[in-house]
Amino acid sequence: MNRKLEFIDTLNIPDYSLSALINEDLSGLTEEDQENVNAFIEKYDFDFIEVVDSEKDSFFTWHPEFGLACSCVECNIFKWNTKGD
Repeated sequence: MNRKLEFIDTLNIPDYSLSALINEDLSGLTEEDQENVNAFIEKYDFDFIEVVDSEKDSFFTWHPEFGLACSCVECNIFKWNTKGD
């Protein structure tokens, strides 16, 4: 069985949530933010997230992937595909 990392999407992710999404560290998040992060994880069921350009500053947007308008970073999300050859 081959495992292949498949691209799902590029999304504007609130920068405050990166520790929760990358390191599974929800400390410091409000209950509402934790609910938003968990809903995002359930929606996309991804295995890996990467910041597109770590040298680039975050940017403000009225339309983050979840939550209210805030400072975001552009991230790619991926899922392992474990289908046979």
